[in-house]
Amino acid sequence: MALFKELTHDFRHLIERERLSHAYLFFGESLALERELAHSIGCFLETGEWQEALKPLVDEWVIDAKLPEFQGIETVRSLASWLWQKPIRSSRRTLIICQADQLTTQAENAILKIVEEPPEHGLLILTLRDTASLLPALVSRFQKVYFSDRVSPDYSVAQKIVQPFLRAGSRDRSALLKELLDTPDRFQEFVDAMIIYLYEDRLTSYAVLRDLLYRQSLIEQLNVNRRLQLEAVLLRI
Repeated sequence: MALFKELTHDFRHLIERERLSHAYLFFGESLALERELAHSIGCFLETGEWQEALKPLVDEWVIDAKLPEFQGIETVRSLASWLWQKPIRSSRRTLIICQADQLTTQAENAILKIVEEPPEHGLLILTLRDTASLLPALVSRFQKVYFSDRVSPDYSVAQKIVQPFLRAGSRDRSALLKELLDTPDRFQEFVDAMIIYLYEDRLTSYAVLRDLLYRQSLIEQLNVNRRLQLEAVLLRI
């Protein structure tokens, strides 16, 4: 679940604290939001403004892996060479590869070499729908952010939805999850509310939130046992 305003705040915070990672993988339902956030990061790094720059950015390169001009490994090598160069106006050179699920295996391996020894002043962002389309070794090298188009409840509403579950014991929690899974609309409302609830306290709940987001993406993308995926996270809160 991508909370766009909160993600904007978090990435600004990371940049200002100089704690930005070298590689991010934006994935999920909303490719438009993924691209918007990635470009906003590039703008902020170069101009200090979280909005569209008045002039073309010199330290950002956005390329769509689905377009004919993206020619696989040779293009990736050119991008890697560009990424290794020292930025002109920004603190980082930002390379954004959209629809990265269209990358060839050779191109993925070339990108893997980049993230194994990332450029000191480089930032690489991949956007795509499904992480399962990429090599596991490549996915493991990226910080992952999941995006969704769904409208989520605000914190006060989310708190009311999840409190009965949090107050219950392990056995009762299992029963509640089973009941929710039998009602798809209530199940999705509960999961969205739990993400909002954990996100509010993300400094102390970060590990659980990250695990829940990951398992939520598995549930949406793959044929996995939803109950087992959620129990693995929610029974240990």
